[in-house]
Amino acid sequence: MIKIKKNVNFFVVFNENWRIFRFFLQFRARKLTNKHSELKKALLAAWFFASSACLWAQEAPFKRENITIARDQWGVPHIFSKTDAEAAYGIAWAHCEDDFKTIQEMMLICKARAGEYMGVNGAVLDFLVRFTGLRQLVEQRYDTDVDPKVKTLLEASCAAFNRYAARHPEQVLIKDAFPVTPKDMVVGFNFTVTLLNGFPFVVQHIIENKLDEYKEGFFVRGSNAFAANGNKTIDGKTYLCTNSHQPLEGLFSWYEVYVDTEEGWNMLGGIWPGGNMIFHGIGKELGWACTLNWNDFVDFYKLETDRRKKQYKFDGEWKTLEKVKIPLKVKVGPFKLKIVRQAYQTVYGPALKNKSGVYAIRTSTIMDIRLPNQQYALNKAQNLDEFKNALRMAALGSVNFVYADKNENIYYVSNGCIPVRDPAYDWKKILPGNTSKTLWKSYVPFERLPQLQNPPCGYLFNTNHTPFNVTCKENNLKAENFDPTMGIQQYDNNRSRRYTELMDNGKKISYDDFKRFKYDVKYPDYGAFIESLKPFYDLKAENYPKISTAIRKIQTWNKSADIHNKDASMALLAFMYMFKKLKAGSYEVETGLKADKKLFVESIAYAQKYLLKHFKTIDVSLGELQRHIKGNVNLPMYGMPDVLGAMFSEKFKGGKGRRKSAAGDSYIQFARYGKNGLEHIETVNAYGASNNRDSRHYTDQMALFVNQKTKTMTFDRKAIFENAERVYHPD
Repeated sequence: MIKIKKNVNFFVVFNENWRIFRFFLQFRARKLTNKHSELKKALLAAWFFASSACLWAQEAPFKRENITIARDQWGVPHIFSKTDAEAAYGIAWAHCEDDFKTIQEMMLICKARAGEYMGVNGAVLDFLVRFTGLRQLVEQRYDTDVDPKVKTLLEASCAAFNRYAARHPEQVLIKDAFPVTPKDMVVGFNFTVTLLNGFPFVVQHIIENKLDEYKEGFFVRGSNAFAANGNKTIDGKTYLCTNSHQPLEGLFSWYEVYVDTEEGWNMLGGIWPGGNMIFHGIGKELGWACTLNWNDFVDFYKLETDRRKKQYKFDGEWKTLEKVKIPLKVKVGPFKLKIVRQAYQTVYGPALKNKSGVYAIRTSTIMDIRLPNQQYALNKAQNLDEFKNALRMAALGSVNFVYADKNENIYYVSNGCIPVRDPAYDWKKILPGNTSKTLWKSYVPFERLPQLQNPPCGYLFNTNHTPFNVTCKENNLKAENFDPTMGIQQYDNNRSRRYTELMDNGKKISYDDFKRFKYDVKYPDYGAFIESLKPFYDLKAENYPKISTAIRKIQTWNKSADIHNKDASMALLAFMYMFKKLKAGSYEVETGLKADKKLFVESIAYAQKYLLKHFKTIDVSLGELQRHIKGNVNLPMYGMPDVLGAMFSEKFKGGKGRRKSAAGDSYIQFARYGKNGLEHIETVNAYGASNNRDSRHYTDQMALFVNQKTKTMTFDRKAIFENAERVYHPD
C-alpha cells in the first residue's frame, strides 16, 4: 500500500512509487522464460501503464489540450498554444514523431552514455562531456542560474520526451536512459557550443602532443548570413537570408518548426535534435541568422609541475593536481567495455597530461550555464533594442549574428565571450600556467565587440570570415580599432570574396538577385586559395601526354560548381586528393594550399584514373559524380567546399564511385520585410520534415533543394489551418 504523508506533493510521491513499481515489473518480466509468455506480456503491459502514469504525473502542469500541432503540406509542424511552456512541449512532441532516434542520441551524449550505443565515436563525446565538468557545473548552478520561466520550458520539453518514450517503448534505444531531465538539456545546450568553439580540437592536439600545429577555425565547414535594406534593394524592402552549413543528417541537422503562443513567442526557424528553442529564424517583426566565428575563445596553458607531476606551481605556491577519473562504457559488438581515463582539475580548468607535460584549457562555455536564458530572450525579442539586450547577457560563447527587421534595420555582431587578457602575453600560443596574470576572469563588454548597424551602402553579410569585411569597403570596421588580445579573426574566405564581387558594385539589387547570389556556386576571381592553385595553370599539358587532356580540363574550368559542369568533377577529385595528402581541411580552403608541382600532377593523374575506372570517361558532369541521396531518391547535387552554395560530399557504400552530399547547404530561409512587418517568407530543407522512412515527408523537399527552389511559408493562422494536412493535440 502506498502511503502519502500530509503536505507532500502528490505528483512527486506518485512518481517515485510508480518508478519503484515499474522497475520491479520490468525486472520480473526479464526473469520469465518463454513458458510464461502470457504472464510476461501482462507484466510488460503493466510496466507500460506504470511508465505512462508516472510520466503523466510529471507533465501535469502542461495541458496538452492547450497545444495544437498543425502539419502543413510539407509536414512542417506549426505549434499553437496558450503558454510558451506548452509550445515547448509541442515542439518536443512533434520532433519526437519525426526523429526520435537522433533526439535520443543527443540525450545519451548529455548523460555521457553515448558510447553504450554509438561505440567508440560516442565514447569520445562522453569523454568530452565528463572532461568539461559540465554535469557538475549544472548540478551546482541550475537552481540559481537558470531563469524560472526557462525552467518551465525545459520541464515541458522533458515531459514530452519522456512521455513519447513511454508511449513508444519499441523505439527506445537504451531503456534506462529515461527519464531525461532539464539538467540533461542544459548540459546539451552548453556542450553543443563547446563543440563548436574549438575546445575539442585543443583537447585532440594535447592528446596527440601537437599543440604547435593547432590552427584556429580549421575544423568548421562554414555558414552564410545575408541582409540588405532599402539603401541596397530596388523595392526599398529589407531582406534576410539564413543559410547555415551543417551536416545534412545527425546531431547537427536542422529541424524546421513554427511556434505561435498567446505569450508572444512567434517564429519560424530551425532547431537541432534535443533543442526546444529556435536557434536561428524569422519572426513577424525581425529575424536573424547565425554563422560560427573563429575569434580566440579558447586558451591553453602548460603547467609548471613537480618531478612526479602531482603538483603544479601557481603564483609561487604549489597546488595539488587534482585527479579526475573519467569512466566510460563503449559498445564493441555485443559487449559493453568499461574504460577509465585520467584527467585533472586546475585553477584554469580541466587538464590533460601528454609526453610534454600537463596542459590546462580555459573557455567560457564550460563556466556558465545561462545559455538557455539567452536563447529564450533572443526568441522573444521584438525589436533591435531587445535583441541587443539579449546578446548583452553574454552567455553564448561565440557565433556571429546577422539581423534584419521591419524598421529597415540591419545589424551584424561578432558575438561571443572574449576574455579580458593581459597584453604582456601572446594569447595565440601556449601560455604559462603558473601565474594569475594569465588567469582571466572577465569578458570584453558587449559594446566593444565588432559590430555594425545600418551601413550606408545597405548590406551586411558573414560567411565565417573576418568581421572587418562584412559590407562595402568604405563602411567596414577597422582592425586597428580593436584590442589585439581579443584575437579577432583577420582573414577572408572564398565565399566572402565571391559575395563581395557580387555585391560591392554600387548597384541596387532585386529580391531575385538576393536569392541568386546566395545560390551562387562560383569561386572568386582572386584570393589565397585561388592563387595557391596557380601551379595547375602553369603546367604544360604537352609535357604530360598521359594526362594532357585532364590538365586542359582543369585549366579551362570556369571555377563553377553547377551540376552540369563537366570540368568541375575533375577539379573536385583533384582537390580531394591533395587535401588528403596534405592532411588539410577547411583552414586551407580559406588560406590556400601549400603543395609542390609534383603533387599537382599526381592529383590530376588520380582524378583521371578515378573517372575512367568508375565512369569510363573523364567527361563527367558534377551532378553525375555528386549525388543527393536518401531512401529511394537519388538526384544530382550542386556545390563544392567554400562556394556560397556550398556542399561537402563523401564516398558511400555501393556508390560505384559516386559521392554523396554530406554537409553544406541545409536549412535555408529567405524573408522580406516591409514597414508593416514580414511580407514574404520561403524556406527549404535538405530532405524533408521527417526522418521516418515510412513518411511521405522523408524526401519530399529534395527536388526543391537540388534545383535551388524553395517552398512558400506563412504566418497567417487561418491559412495554416485551412491548408493543414493534419491538425491534432500531442498524444
